[in-house]
Amino acid sequence: PESVDHHFNLRPHHRLTSMARGGELRDGRYRKRVYFGKRTVKEGEVASIWNLRGEHKLVVGPRRRWIFASDVRFLDRFTADQNQMLVVQYWNGRKEHLRGPLTMYCDPVHHQSITVEDGLTLENFECVVLYREVGRAEPSLDTAPAESGARRGKGSAALIEGKKAAAEDWPKGATSMGANLVERAQPIVERRVIRGPTLVFPTANEWIHRFSWHGAVPDDQVRTRGGGGADSEGHKWRSDSPAPSATLRGDKAPHQLKFIKLNLTPKQLYYDVKGARTNDDAQISISLMIFYMLTDVERMLDTTQDPIGDFINALSADVMTFASSRSYEEVLAASPLLSELSTFPILATRAESVGFRVDKVVYRGLHTSSHLQELHNQAVTKSTQLKLDALTAEQDQKRLDLESRRASEREEAKLRFEATQAQERRVIADKEHEQRMHHRADTTRAELEHARARQEAELDYLGRLQQHGVDLTQVLVAREQPRPTQHVRVDGAAAELAKVHISAQAPPGGQAGGRSANGGDTGAPTSSASSAWPPLFRSG
Repeated sequence: PESVDHHFNLRPHHRLTSMARGGELRDGRYRKRVYFGKRTVKEGEVASIWNLRGEHKLVVGPRRRWIFASDVRFLDRFTADQNQMLVVQYWNGRKEHLRGPLTMYCDPVHHQSITVEDGLTLENFECVVLYREVGRAEPSLDTAPAESGARRGKGSAALIEGKKAAAEDWPKGATSMGANLVERAQPIVERRVIRGPTLVFPTANEWIHRFSWHGAVPDDQVRTRGGGGADSEGHKWRSDSPAPSATLRGDKAPHQLKFIKLNLTPKQLYYDVKGARTNDDAQISISLMIFYMLTDVERMLDTTQDPIGDFINALSADVMTFASSRSYEEVLAASPLLSELSTFPILATRAESVGFRVDKVVYRGLHTSSHLQELHNQAVTKSTQLKLDALTAEQDQKRLDLESRRASEREEAKLRFEATQAQERRVIADKEHEQRMHHRADTTRAELEHARARQEAELDYLGRLQQHGVDLTQVLVAREQPRPTQHVRVDGAAAELAKVHISAQAPPGGQAGGRSANGGDTGAPTSSASSAWPPLFRSG
């Protein structure tokens, strides 16, 4: 508790700050006895205060209260969203279901408890069964065993005293046997089936039907004959379970499958029918799988409490009937009949009477005692060995025939391949020759066209020369004359040119430079036959 002096020593604005201070919201764990002080109930909190006289006051925040010799307790806050509801239990026995969104505080004076529960979500293939008491029938008189006053209590004594007049008319033998007269008012209950998709919120006077059917045994009681794994229903098993009471895979036990949502989709059931005897006194166990579907919910609710148990009993009866009229070998030979629905008339009839439809029954295997199974395995092994030997011999003959046939086919294929290759080579050679001739014709045609074009250009050129007064004869003669192989250029004055001597023929050792009259090297070739040059280049 906080002392008054402490708050009085604070300045006013400090007190306001303390009053408005935030922090975590307190709940029902906060319980204090305050002799003299104050409490600040923040917004979002609710507190109950009891004074010395036991009077109760409820304080809803935000508020500050001065307290003297009182007990303070903050209330628990419960919040439900739109998919939840609050279940409120009052001290007077009344009960309410309040759907969210909603917030409520648990008042210990009026509320015994408040819990938040989720709504029941249903998919489009699910349904739930609800019961509701809508009234009571006219009361009737009935007898109940007598009991001591201490156990009966005041209420029972008052009830019996109120029925003295009726008890006088009751037979004396009943009173001497210890029977008491009580009033029985039968309730009128209404049942309704709610199908999904929806969100269900049961009211306070409604209760949900809880199904308890045969189901797979727990994992710690399941074992197999030499393997481990899980079936399609998700039930696991293992092979190392040492418990002597462990059951085999496919066994079902009562009250193992408990649920409230009824699934309307097609389902399957695994079951092993054990203890079936053939007419030659062989004990066998047959494993089956049943595909079924719920078609009439109302009929199922009216006619059975455990349809899976009914299926198991009907299936066992059909298998016993099937095995009792056949020997062990005949049962093995007729095992394909166990996958036909016509072999199980009792199962089909019982399923229809409880609102189900059996679509198919599948045979999963047969098991028997270890000794009989060993003898059968030996016989099967020997028979299989003989069949394998005959099959091996037949396969050897077929292999030889196949080898000879394949060799002949390979030789024929080789000849065909060589002939095809020769034909392809001839075709390719013909195509190449045709292509060469085509290219040669194209080349010749192009050359002719080029020569024609060159001649036309030459004629056009000569024609233009003739138009300009050029003597075409001289031009053609000059064009046909051979061109000089060497050109000699002499640079210098006219006096020097008179001293140059040019030889028309070079010496055998190579080109020799000409010599001037004064013995100088002119760098030009010399010639002994000066008459071969034009007069302009002769020496004086």
